Amino acid sequence: MWQGNCALGKEYDEDGRVSREYYYDANDEPFLFKGYHSVAKSYNDNGQVIREKYYDAEGNPVLSTDGRAAVEKEYNEEGKVSREYYFGLDGNLILNRSGYASRSRIYDEDGNESSVLYFDQDGRLL
Repeated sequence: MWQGNCALGKEYDEDGRVSREYYYDANDEPFLFKGYHSVAKSYNDNGQVIREKYYDAEGNPVLSTDGRAAVEKEYNEEGKVSREYYFGLDGNLILNRSGYASRSRIYDEDGNESSVLYFDQDGRLL
């Protein structure tokens, strides 16, 4: 387990948003942070991250330590994450290390998270 310093490199898209992050150790060598060396990010028109994909130092897709190669996010009208989907190396929904393939977040009228629902790869409530 990593217990030192690491450096974070960043690339930006044409709108100035972080499109990719890279992790390096104290010797400027590729470092696996949470099981990946880099993460590529995609955004919606509101500037919210809707997709993250994880890669090793050679640029190959890799599973993060929580067992996913990618995550996709949906947002509600208030801009809060309402649903997350977890994908494996084959691009299909996968159970993450916590045992679910997606989750929905429910918010009360004040915008506070009131419950979380967990689903398997077939969309069945767990």
